[in-house]
Amino acid sequence: MNVRLAALALLAPLAFSGCATVFTGEMQSVALDAQTADGEPVAQADCTLKNDRGSWKAEPPAQVQVRRSDGDLMVECRKDGFEAGFARLISRVYPRFVAEALLWGVGPLVDHLTGSAYNYPAKVSIKMGTSVVIDKRDEPGEKKDVAAADAGN
Repeated sequence: MNVRLAALALLAPLAFSGCATVFTGEMQSVALDAQTADGEPVAQADCTLKNDRGSWKAEPPAQVQVRRSDGDLMVECRKDGFEAGFARLISRVYPRFVAEALLWGVGPLVDHLTGSAYNYPAKVSIKMGTSVVIDKRDEPGEKKDVAAADAGN
C-alpha cells in the first residue's frame, strides 16, 4: 500500500504537466481591424501576421487564429492608395505559468516549448501609415508592473 501511495505522489505532478497546453491550447484568436488615420475602416486590406511559429493572412475585420509563441507577433497591413500599417504585439507569459514553474517539473517546459505559456493582446487595430507596439499589460484588467508604475511617480 505504501508503495502505491508513494508512486501516486510521484506521478501526480505529471498528470498536470503542460496545463496551459491542455487548457488554453497552442492557438490564440486575435481580433484584427484596419483603419485610416481618422479611424475610418479600411476594407479589403491585405494583412499578414507573423511570429517564429508561422505566418497567417487575413482581410480585416477578422478573427485570426495564430500560434502562441514566446516571440512577438508582427502585423503588417497593405492596401493600394494607403501607406502600410504595422504593429508589434508583445508576447507575455500567463501569470499562472510562474506558479506552475514553482510547483511542477515537466509542465512548464511543455508549455514553454509549445508556446502555450504565452499570450498576445486580444485585439489589434492597425492604423494605416503608422507603426505601433501593443502590450497585453496595457489591456483593461491586466495587472501592471508595480515597480514600473512606482518608477513613474
